[in-house]
Amino acid sequence: MKMNIKYIYVIIFFFNIFNTMSQAIEKPYHHVTDEKGNIISFRNPEGSPKIGDFSFKWSFKVFNEEKKKINTDVPPGHVINKKEVFENLKKYKNNDYVAWIGHATFLIKLGNTTIITDPVFEKNMGPLIFGPKRYVDPAINLKEIPEVNLFLLTHNHYDHLSTRTIQRFPYKKAKVLAPLKLGKYFTRNGFSDVDEMDLIWHADRENRVIKVLEGNGWKFQFDEELPIEMTEGLSISIFKGRIHRVIKGHGQLKIELQKTTL
Repeated sequence: MKMNIKYIYVIIFFFNIFNTMSQAIEKPYHHVTDEKGNIISFRNPEGSPKIGDFSFKWSFKVFNEEKKKINTDVPPGHVINKKEVFENLKKYKNNDYVAWIGHATFLIKLGNTTIITDPVFEKNMGPLIFGPKRYVDPAINLKEIPEVNLFLLTHNHYDHLSTRTIQRFPYKKAKVLAPLKLGKYFTRNGFSDVDEMDLIWHADRENRVIKVLEGNGWKFQFDEELPIEMTEGLSISIFKGRIHRVIKGHGQLKIELQKTTL
């Protein structure tokens, strides 16, 4: 392999690694940027229905008509007595478990880490007092959940992202993993350890080698492989067209890029 080495020092804050390597990376379609290339928003895939589309209005009408036909009676035994819930949480507090709180809200305990997913504890899924009502109350209320280490948010629909729950969340030292542009809901409400995750998988246009100068918890991942820690001194060969991504760590990432030719 003949090496044509060009040293580039890159200090990356948050997800700007992909902006810095502009020659090697194409902007993902879902990113909306300003004139300087900064991410300001995102968009749905091409072909997604728009609010003004006739098909969208028609689907919404059909949805409401079908909703009226749904039997909302709660089956016997579906709801666990709250006393039993507390007994089980206490019984299994030193074990791994998955506990369903309601809808998309789960408590997941793995080792010493307790994860909560999409916590919503309100009666209505919408702004203020509006939006669809729950058929069943959460298994426990927000003040009764055990200590949480990781807050996992999947997306910002009302039945998954609740600003009222975020405001009243009792464990604001928990690490937060949220999608692109949703970290603001947490930082403005007292959370400090917030990462915006964006699955920016891409393929380079040229063969490259990455040499890690400072890793600080960042990780590198090839498609269909597990992530690897970007430790100081690590070299990673990336061949043209091979899909990969970089996952944010807890500090800045400093790397050296080497362009290679076969």
